[in-house]
Amino acid sequence: MTGNIHTGHHDLDENGLSPEIEGYINQSCEWVQSHMGVPGSVLDAGCDYGHALKVWRDRGVFTLKGIELYAEKNPYKFDISRESLEDPLLPAKLKHTRYDLVFVNHVLEHLYNPYTFLKSLNELKPKYIYIAVPHSKDPWGLWEGHYTIWTPEWLEHFMNLNGWKQIAGAEMVLRPAHTEIWGLFECI
Repeated sequence: MTGNIHTGHHDLDENGLSPEIEGYINQSCEWVQSHMGVPGSVLDAGCDYGHALKVWRDRGVFTLKGIELYAEKNPYKFDISRESLEDPLLPAKLKHTRYDLVFVNHVLEHLYNPYTFLKSLNELKPKYIYIAVPHSKDPWGLWEGHYTIWTPEWLEHFMNLNGWKQIAGAEMVLRPAHTEIWGLFECI
């Protein structure tokens, strides 16, 4: 795989910038902020070239870190590490830094084993985790590169199994045939 399949479905300029992604991410961050306030620090897992980090910085968050397997483009010049989210050594590589919020936007469906990733997050002990995934009821949930299928009930159950309680959830339709599941979770 040579490029980020997630961003491959959006129009990007030569620097990796996309008004479509920024608008969508801004809505996601606004929704999260409405349920938990402005976090003091954010780890963006699978950070899509730093778009969410930019939005959080614009909202007043200045402790920002990104993890992106395809980190060759970084138009906003954030601290983005090129790491696999399924690496069991990820917490050690991040030096066990604690973040208020881990932003997991359209990542879980791309992982072969999301349990490995969530175990790593649990070791980092964040206060909150925001997760967005495609809803199984729409065709895009079955796109190439999507290895897991999600329903609101399965996402909540999956997170509960891993020690997280949902404090907010929503089904969002942001484009035709693109229903998403959004969830904000805190440690039980």
